[in-house]
Amino acid sequence: MHPAILESDATEFHRWHKEGYEQAKKLLPLVHSEIDAGAVLRFYMAGYQDSHINGYLDHTPYSKIDLPERKWTGWLLKATNTGYVVVYRKDGKNYPPENARLLSCDGQQIDNILKTHYAPYFDLRWQVLDARDTAAKAFTQNRSNTGVLNRPEFQNCDFMVNDQSVTYPIQWMPISEVESIAIKAKSHSEYKLPQLFKLAPDILWVRASDFALYTSEAVQSQKKLVEELASSKGKALIILDTRGNGGGSSVHGTDIFHALFENDEKAGKYLANKYQYQFQGSNALFRASWQLYWSYEVALKETIATQGKESVVVKHLERFLERLKNALDSGEKTLFQNEFADENNTTTEPSEKWESTIKLVLITDKSCVSACLDFVDIVKLVPNLLHLGEPTDADTAYTQIAYMQSEYLKETYNFMVPVKKWNNRMREDNKPYIPDVIYEGDMNDDKALEKWVLEQANQHFSKML
Repeated sequence: MHPAILESDATEFHRWHKEGYEQAKKLLPLVHSEIDAGAVLRFYMAGYQDSHINGYLDHTPYSKIDLPERKWTGWLLKATNTGYVVVYRKDGKNYPPENARLLSCDGQQIDNILKTHYAPYFDLRWQVLDARDTAAKAFTQNRSNTGVLNRPEFQNCDFMVNDQSVTYPIQWMPISEVESIAIKAKSHSEYKLPQLFKLAPDILWVRASDFALYTSEAVQSQKKLVEELASSKGKALIILDTRGNGGGSSVHGTDIFHALFENDEKAGKYLANKYQYQFQGSNALFRASWQLYWSYEVALKETIATQGKESVVVKHLERFLERLKNALDSGEKTLFQNEFADENNTTTEPSEKWESTIKLVLITDKSCVSACLDFVDIVKLVPNLLHLGEPTDADTAYTQIAYMQSEYLKETYNFMVPVKKWNNRMREDNKPYIPDVIYEGDMNDDKALEKWVLEQANQHFSKML
């Protein structure tokens, strides 16, 4: 299903498509469990360095009984922009305190340990904060989704605690249910429905947390958010909060963006011209395959169930499936996302000046990828935008996934594969967006983050008066 299969100039893809398979096979003698097998599969997929390529075993309730006991070191590690810190721990003097900074283990620098022994089984893109964080989490856990081959065994690790170097022993132990819940809460943002909050008569907080909208409740919440945002009066300061947004459909991000400047003709004209200038010459091309067709047939049924037959997304999917089937029946290998794509459409940079009457703030975290990045692309068109939070994730020009399955041992292995290629995309491959000001605190602490964001917004926009 991957578009690069058809591209002779996609040299890195084809190199790993061949060499990575051979390298993965060499690891097979190290496989002694289902967790080890999963590590080899992740090793192969990580080599493509594409966030849209992924996969996982769909464990049955019975097979979970056979999984080895989940273990951890008694403390959980998190990657930050400047290093690695402890974010959760068991009580006791044998465990480093929270906020302790990990420096090295048995004399080896922690960054080198993670990059060498862990990243190859998860994510090689070391310039991406989320990749470093994934490796950091796997360092302190040994469970089905954190397995690595030849896991290094360390005796002691050195931490910086209150400006002093302190050594703690490494010891592995079972993860209790209570600890498992706490680890999950510290590792991932809690899912929250899209919602609009009015912090003050002229301050709106927009929780743009979900562009996938897999439930009817999420669909209704998104619809209400857009309607309220479009009709809000006195929009002096608006905070666009994308925390926890791992992508989905770019349509939902575009709806929020359009609602920001509802009935502002000058803003609409400027931003439309700016968009056309920035993205001129870019177009999206799908690789036509029956796997893609079958996957999107399922997606259509699911979307009808959550959004209704008359939704814009459903109409788009129906039209796309019709065009895809025609292409397959005609033996075509590709088709444009936009059936009216014009590769020669060019425009010049807008000459008119426009200053938004809205003070706009964007918050991102390390999970912002795919459609969330598309949203950042267009929000960045607004002059004087203030970008806060964590650096985003990143992706390549190969986007929009479809699903396929393979029977693997007694389980089903689910693959997620990119099916679309953006030609002449403005954003570079695997290059994250870096905020104007990076937040060093806990991104899941709503109250602390809100206070900090409002302080930063006040400082930023006061300088512009």
